[in-house]
Amino acid sequence: MAEWEKTWPVSTRLLYNSRIKVNIGAQSVGIQRVLKSSIEELIADFAFRTAVYPADERISAQRSVVVSVATRLAFKEIGVRLREEWEYAKEFVEVGEHRVTLLRGGIKKTVTQVLASIYGLKQGECRERIALLLEDLHYVYAGDIEGKLDKKNPFMNKLITQLLAVHFFNGPRSITSQYSNLFKSTIPERPDEKEIPEAMLGIICVAIYDGLGDWTTGTFTVASDFEVGNVEAEYLKVMDFLAEIKAKSVKMYHRIMHQVYKNVCDQRGGIANPDRKRGVAGALAQLEFDDE
Repeated sequence: MAEWEKTWPVSTRLLYNSRIKVNIGAQSVGIQRVLKSSIEELIADFAFRTAVYPADERISAQRSVVVSVATRLAFKEIGVRLREEWEYAKEFVEVGEHRVTLLRGGIKKTVTQVLASIYGLKQGECRERIALLLEDLHYVYAGDIEGKLDKKNPFMNKLITQLLAVHFFNGPRSITSQYSNLFKSTIPERPDEKEIPEAMLGIICVAIYDGLGDWTTGTFTVASDFEVGNVEAEYLKVMDFLAEIKAKSVKMYHRIMHQVYKNVCDQRGGIANPDRKRGVAGALAQLEFDDE
């Protein structure tokens, strides 16, 4: 044990395996409880608040989540160390982030399996089609990119619905089942008209974006790893797109987000840089707004 470790209470000490990794089951009861609850809270944070953090903000934001868990569970000594020792807090964060990484990877795997059939991609013949889909968030609409897209209803294509159902809604232990109280409505007079969370919708969109990126040459060879650094700009574009819709028409925003939620519930059981600003402007120009 390092000398500096002895300055902290025994109740705060982490035990490592031979690969210098933290195994939850090997920890003290207090550490185990904080780790397990932190995993749950970080998954909820991923699904309902922020699915893709800017790289320079992730650890800090997620540490705040872990500290709040230790405080809520009344493990004061662990909470103090989490606040005061950066590297210690990172160990807790990374245990939770590993679970989130597995969730992201599962989404990308499903995207890879079904993308070609959903978007009509043919090996060696779809380079232009992919370019059109990736332009101005066209991939979020139902319809045929080379025919007509339903531009009054973004996020209504069946792949978005299926991915949300499979990875967030299906099963008694699904994220939705565990955190049903976190679904909200932006219309106070209609609290029962729940909306899909922006973070949840955003991660699905960028998984599709990443999958389409594997086809940019017109030929698919192997799926790339789903690295959040590669999709951060696209995630922010989706968030900006939603924010602009909401700013122009809260009613339209609610209609869209509630309909996505409803579509998924019906499906259950089945499967700011200049470029960013230009991308959002282009996407907004394509959108047909509701008449107020």
